[in-house]
Amino acid sequence: MLMARRASLFQREIRVALSSAATELLIDNAQVLSEGQVEEGRFFGSTMMSLDLRRLDSLVSDQLSAETTTRFGKLAATDEQLKAHSRRVAVSEAERLSGTSLREPQLDINVHSEGPTLHIDIDIEAELGVHLLGKPAKRRHGTIRNNRNSAHPQRKARQG
Repeated sequence: MLMARRASLFQREIRVALSSAATELLIDNAQVLSEGQVEEGRFFGSTMMSLDLRRLDSLVSDQLSAETTTRFGKLAATDEQLKAHSRRVAVSEAERLSGTSLREPQLDINVHSEGPTLHIDIDIEAELGVHLLGKPAKRRHGTIRNNRNSAHPQRKARQG
């Protein structure tokens, strides 16, 4: 067994994380499906953001194999920037669907990959706030659905 004559002062490690570009591509290309209902002064709903990674093939340098999509899904599940964006989208969608601002929204985020598709599921429950048109919210039952591409609240606000 060889003995080291000199020791390093630093431990080195390699860390793999989603790139900022990956997060932006996901945000810009995700399909959003939202549903919810207002009952007894509260909003209950969910938002699902989905992205088939194969749609990004011409935009990324990584080969989009099954291993890559699984790895992407695992990293996305712990990516704080992506989770923060997902929270903003879910709250924005819930406010749009309910027609009111929300107070103290409680969110549960689940990120997983299924084949080449990444899914971000966000369940939201919140107390209703002020009606966005200055009127109290009406009690609603049933399901409200919206399906649209790219839900980026800040970009939408800048465009409108």
